[in-house]
Amino acid sequence: DQRGNQNYSDSCIELGLVLPVGGLFEILLHYYLSNYAKQCQSSNTSIICSILADALLSIPKTLCMTQKKNAFPQLCLQVTSALQSNRQLLPNQRLLESISCKYHLVASVLQCAAQLLSVDLIISIKRLPQKAEESDSEADG
Repeated sequence: DQRGNQNYSDSCIELGLVLPVGGLFEILLHYYLSNYAKQCQSSNTSIICSILADALLSIPKTLCMTQKKNAFPQLCLQVTSALQSNRQLLPNQRLLESISCKYHLVASVLQCAAQLLSVDLIISIKRLPQKAEESDSEADG
C-alpha cells in the first residue's frame, strides 16, 4: 500500500531518524553546539563546543564547493530559518541519510581525536628545553 509506505516515511522523518543529505546533520549539530557554547557555564566546555561546531561546518562547505558560488551560505540560511520557524528542512530533497550512522561517525571521530590528544599520557613525550632567549621573552610578555 503506497499510502502506508508514505506514512512510515513521514513518521521516520518526524521522529528524526533520517535527514536530507548534503551536510544538514553537520549544520544542525553546529547550530546546537554553538547555542550550547553560549549558554554553558564552563569556559573550557564552551571553547571545545565552539571549536567542534566550527569544524563540523567544513563538511557542508566542501559539499557545496561543486555548486553555485553562494551555495553554502544559502544552505545555512535555509536550515537555520527552517529551525527558527519550525518548518521542514529542505522538503524537496529526496535523498536521505541515517542520523544514527552520522551520530556514530561523529562519536568515533571524537573518540579517535581524544585518544590522539592523550597519547602523551601513554608514551612519555619530553619537551625540548627552551632556549634562554625564548624563556626571557615569555617572562617579559
